[in-house]
Amino acid sequence: AEKHSLQEAQAQHSKLRQAVEAKKQSLQAAKDEDAELRRQSATERLKLEAAKKQHEDENRQLVLLSKKIAAERQALEAAEKAVQLLQQKAESLNLQARELRLRLKQENLERYQKRENLLLKSEKERLEGLKRDVKAADERIRQEVKESEERKDKARVQMEEAEQRRNKALQEMEKINKAVQEMETTNGHLQKAKQQASRQLQEEARRLVDARRQLEEVERRLVDARREAINAKPQAQFEESHFSSCCWYWEEDQARINAHAAKDVLDGKWVAYADSVSSELERQHALWEVGKVGAEFEIDITDRIESTSSGQKAHMQETGSVFWINFETKHQINKSSKYQRSMLRIQTAASMHPPHTWGPMKSIKSMHDAERVLLHAADAERQQVVAAISKTFKPGLRIVRVERVQNRALWQAYTTQRHSVYQREKSLDGSASLPLERSWLFHGTDERTVPHIIAQGFNRSFSHRTAYGKGMYFARDSSYSSSAEFSTPNGKGEQHMFLCRVVVGRFCLGISSMVAPKVRARDGLNYIRYDSTVDNMENPAIFVVYNDSAAYPEYLVTFN
Repeated sequence: AEKHSLQEAQAQHSKLRQAVEAKKQSLQAAKDEDAELRRQSATERLKLEAAKKQHEDENRQLVLLSKKIAAERQALEAAEKAVQLLQQKAESLNLQARELRLRLKQENLERYQKRENLLLKSEKERLEGLKRDVKAADERIRQEVKESEERKDKARVQMEEAEQRRNKALQEMEKINKAVQEMETTNGHLQKAKQQASRQLQEEARRLVDARRQLEEVERRLVDARREAINAKPQAQFEESHFSSCCWYWEEDQARINAHAAKDVLDGKWVAYADSVSSELERQHALWEVGKVGAEFEIDITDRIESTSSGQKAHMQETGSVFWINFETKHQINKSSKYQRSMLRIQTAASMHPPHTWGPMKSIKSMHDAERVLLHAADAERQQVVAAISKTFKPGLRIVRVERVQNRALWQAYTTQRHSVYQREKSLDGSASLPLERSWLFHGTDERTVPHIIAQGFNRSFSHRTAYGKGMYFARDSSYSSSAEFSTPNGKGEQHMFLCRVVVGRFCLGISSMVAPKVRARDGLNYIRYDSTVDNMENPAIFVVYNDSAAYPEYLVTFN
């Protein structure tokens, strides 16, 4: 029983030990769990402390932000006050500026009135001077008429001088008319002065014309003699005296331009040929224009070089002085080296002679009459006109006839205007190398108006077009002028169009309200205006001129 009791005690002891071990394990687990909880608590405590610090930082930032907002609110209030002050100052400045503009406007009006008064006074003085000049010219012309039989050559020179003076007088009259038109808007009394000045100038011009007509007999004899020479020797119409109005130049390299005399250099790169060479070039050019010779010809300028002090070429003398000239491309080519240079042909003076294509005028009684010369299909001159038209002619149109217009009075008025423009450009910038003249521009009209234009020229007062100014309109393309809108068909369906030489000069962009081109420059009391207006400055297709003498109707084309 004791053994059994001992075994039971041992068993119970074993169970107790097991229970103690289990308790130990449970206690160890509790300790581990407690340690984990402590670690977690410490972590949470750290997180809480960090959150507290973050909260404190946010509170501090919030306080700072509140202070900043308060400061910005104060700054905004100050800015609003400043803006109000600035607005008040701006209103004050606007009032001051308005008062200043009013004062300046008043001062400008006073200055403009004074300037216009000075201009009027100057124009009156110029008018008096012109009257004196015209009277003096009239007296000189009368004296030379008495001696015309003994001094025909001198009488002709004096007639040309009188024509130039008359042209200057007419130009001055036009300037006065334009100046008076501009001043009419500010001073109504100028109209009377303008009318009086115009009447006086017209009277003096008529007197000058009467004196010029007295010289017509001498001029007619000279013309008849020249016509007889032309009829006897066809080539005589190309004599050098007829081509003295053009000068020829060749392009030199910039590095050698200083080797030539300054008087022979144009625009810093063009060198003038000697007079004899220039005359030969012009004569051959005229023959080429009428189809008598080809576009190329050979010329030898040996011992005919005047631009260098040695009379020789400035460079490469070993290549010789024989050249091929091409009028189509405007180039000279050295026959030996084949070196090519550009050429330039410009108008240097107004030739009063008719074009070399004109024939004898048998049906006229005075220089103021006109003649229409029919060109035949085989004529090179007609073929040249047809080629110019055909470049832009509308398909389906057929040329019926081509007539040359020969009107000596209109031609002299045109060349005088052309000479005036060239001389003005040379006086302004030292050269007149730009294309101041266009050949040809087209002008369409109706059959009823054709004889008026041939006899009296163009008259802008009859022009009703105002798209680019109130003047005479000319087109670059025949397709434009040949439309039925401008070339009105007659009862047979025939239309009429002129090929014109036009002095376009310097042009500006036109607007419909223009009665004259804009002022280009001012020379003392003189206003220098542009010569014409266009539809497009980069590529003009329409030209409007405001001087009736600035266009000559060279050919009349009838088509259907």
